[in-house]
Amino acid sequence: MKNIQIIEPAQNCTYDIFSIDDESFNLIFPNNQDIEFNDDLFQRLGETLALNLSNLLWKNRVRKKDVQGIHGTLFYDMPEKKQFYPTKKDDEEISPI
Repeated sequence: MKNIQIIEPAQNCTYDIFSIDDESFNLIFPNNQDIEFNDDLFQRLGETLALNLSNLLWKNRVRKKDVQGIHGTLFYDMPEKKQFYPTKKDDEEISPI
């Protein structure tokens, strides 16, 4: 199982973490990436598969104090963040100057 943190623009965003099986994780984060954006996910996988994965994810919220690592970050409705993650790998993030 892998843990994914969800980041979205709502003022009340709690940066929740959800767990998902390895196979589904690899569909969301292919090619060893650990950053994804919801619009790219839906475009790449199609609406049906992306919705199925999202629904699976929402069922498995993990309490933060129980988390044993975060394996991926999924941004929702935040295209302005894409400029900082051109490779979609957290270790290769470009910090603003």
